[in-house]
Amino acid sequence: MIANPKIVYQPTRRRDLLAATRLMSESFNHLRKQVKKPPVVRPIRKASPLVIHLHKTDPDLSLCAWQGKKMVGFAQALVRGKQWYLAFLFVLPNYQDKKVGKQLLARVWHDAPAMTHALATFGYNMQAIGIYSKFGMTIRETLPLMVAKADQLKKPTSSGLTVATRLTSRDLDWIHALESRIRGYAHPDEWKFWLNQPNWKGRIFKDGTKRVGYCLGTRDGYFGPVGAISNRYLVRVLTEHLSAMQLKKKQSARTFCPTSNLQAYQLLLKCGFRIRELVVFMSDRRYGDFQRYLPADLAVF
Repeated sequence: MIANPKIVYQPTRRRDLLAATRLMSESFNHLRKQVKKPPVVRPIRKASPLVIHLHKTDPDLSLCAWQGKKMVGFAQALVRGKQWYLAFLFVLPNYQDKKVGKQLLARVWHDAPAMTHALATFGYNMQAIGIYSKFGMTIRETLPLMVAKADQLKKPTSSGLTVATRLTSRDLDWIHALESRIRGYAHPDEWKFWLNQPNWKGRIFKDGTKRVGYCLGTRDGYFGPVGAISNRYLVRVLTEHLSAMQLKKKQSARTFCPTSNLQAYQLLLKCGFRIRELVVFMSDRRYGDFQRYLPADLAVF
């Protein structure tokens, strides 16, 4: 009887990204099955655009675990400013008791003076939360995925802010500067990625001639990140975005809302949103002003 080959860890290659995308889907659906949640079923014919993007921006923080010719684990992290963030960490079900996840995390971990480490994961992913805690990260915020189906969405009255849908270079500079203040760092690479996607649209909100906030959204109802110069303006930005939202019959409005932001959370509940999934934000230091910010995709926050 031939023993199984040793698990080895290698930098991710461009040609590995489709297999990594499929591995993440298989691992995620296995987790959902364990907690009696329905699987997310969709055909995967090409690598995730976000996985491709992060492989381009942070290739040194992308790693695969292999047993022979079989990919059994995948990790991808990114560094923006002084913040290290774990975008993806997935391991095939049969290998989750072999410390593959811990080894992948250790290998993509990046440390430097004043470096902060963070991630977001589903609250029912208890095994992963345990691993992350051993690396010094603790739960700092709950970020439920809030969803309102098209026939459940109750549009609020316009807040009176004006909206610009064509972002200039000055608008983007303003967004990056604001995000540096309210998130602790900017991520211009991600904005460039999002705005090059046909399904995404960025908006700047103004009170008179003064920029007060921004919102990124998709045609099928997802919105985030959302940021503003104050909590009061964040609520007005959300109000304005929801009042203008156009959903098709089978679409849903979706976003992640920090429960510590009571005003934004109550607005979404009033507009027909309900909690679909519970996500937790973990870090080894506090950062991010959740009174002025709703996160983007959990992979880049």
